[in-house]
Amino acid sequence: MQDFVLIVDQDADERRRISAVLAADGFDVAQRATPIEGVTGVLDLKPVLIILAEETEPLRPQEV
Repeated sequence: MQDFVLIVDQDADERRRISAVLAADGFDVAQRATPIEGVTGVLDLKPVLIILAEETEPLRPQEV
């Protein structure tokens, strides 16, 4: 299994910018747009680093 960096941000342009910088430095990057997708990404990919947008809303138990 490869080591991944997971980016969770609703802003697609921001995800692409961060991903491009990390990929240029040799990192494998996965992107998710929502916190729920981010949780799924964590479970599926087991990333070594998670970059989470500052404005991301907290998850509520009924959403998970």
